[in-house]
Amino acid sequence: MSIDLPGAAHDTDAGVRAALRPVRGMRERLTTLFKAGLIGGHAMGIMAVGLSMVIWGGHGLASAGLAAATTVLFFTIGHLVQLLFVNADPRTQMVAGLSGYGIRVGGLAIAFIAYQNLGSEILAPYAVALGAVATAIGWVTTEVLAFRQLRIPAYDEYLEDGEVAR
Repeated sequence: MSIDLPGAAHDTDAGVRAALRPVRGMRERLTTLFKAGLIGGHAMGIMAVGLSMVIWGGHGLASAGLAAATTVLFFTIGHLVQLLFVNADPRTQMVAGLSGYGIRVGGLAIAFIAYQNLGSEILAPYAVALGAVATAIGWVTTEVLAFRQLRIPAYDEYLEDGEVAR
């Protein structure tokens, strides 16, 4: 049974093909955002580690370094999941993204519980916070700045040869 709606396209196969067609250049856009995030995350993480070393010595250096590395790993895994499922249908992308996020948060929870059970002050708490927050701010800020420069195909006009009209 089909329902005819006024103004609706009747070529449903063409609509399905268009919806399932891989988005042109999506892998390149994701890679650009990933590289920008890596650069910004590392830059801010290194500054946070240096500041932690000055304030808390070697204890702060190790604590902030571990937190910065964990933050970079957290964001990197998220981007790798996006890259692996770049051409999948939207539902699969949603499930993969949420599953990846759940696994990453679960891993952080397990690490936190293990740290709490050690019972000693292995890490400097303020250095951990500084390393994680500074790295996350650096990653997200540079990613947003890179995103501003990307061409988004939904808003771009294409020429007949498939190139973007500038």
